[in-house]
Amino acid sequence: MILVLEATEEETYELMDLRDRHLLTAAVSALVSAICVYVVVLIRTDFETVYLLAASLSCMVFFLRLGLFEGKKIMEAKGCYLKLDEDSLTVRQILSDGSSVTGVYDLDGNSYSYQ
Repeated sequence: MILVLEATEEETYELMDLRDRHLLTAAVSALVSAICVYVVVLIRTDFETVYLLAASLSCMVFFLRLGLFEGKKIMEAKGCYLKLDEDSLTVRQILSDGSSVTGVYDLDGNSYSYQ
C-alpha cells in the first residue's frame, strides 16, 4: 500500500485567494491612511482623525505581513509531498531559493539519504 500526502490544486488556489484578500485589505488600509494624512495635514487635526490614521496604518502592516506569509505557504504547498510505502518514507521539501530537497528514510534498515 502506498500513501501519498500532497496539496491539491484546489488547496493551492484557496491559499492564493486568501493571500489576495489579505493584500487587497492592506491596499484599502493604505488608501484610508493616505486620506487621513491628507485630512490631518491640510484640513484639520483632531483626535478622531489621528486615531483613524494609526488604526489604518496598523491594519495595513498587519494584513501586508499576513499576505506575505500566505505567499510563503503557497510556495511550500506547490511541490511538497510525503509518500509512504511498504519499505520507505519519502519527503520532498521546497527551499526558499526554489530548489528542492528529497529525503528517503528506509524503514527496514533505518537508513536515511537525501538529494
